Amino acid sequence: MDENIWQEEQQRVSEVIAKIDERLEALEEELGEAKSEVVEIRRRFWEDVTVNLSEPDDRIETAASMRQQAETLADRE
Repeated sequence: MDENIWQEEQQRVSEVIAKIDERLEALEEELGEAKSEVVEIRRRFWEDVTVNLSEPDDRIETAASMRQQAETLADRE
């Protein structure tokens, strides 16, 4: 194989590896942010849900609120 062709191919491989490394860094940062957000949602879960079981309508509202919070958490996870 010609030396120039080998060098060109090596340069292309190096460029691809550099792009992959950049993307990995960006994804790791996004993952860290998502993990922090999930932790925060879990921490606030019960703060955002009003539990009231005294009346049938209140029970339905409580169940809907809990379901909404669980869906939000599931979406982020």
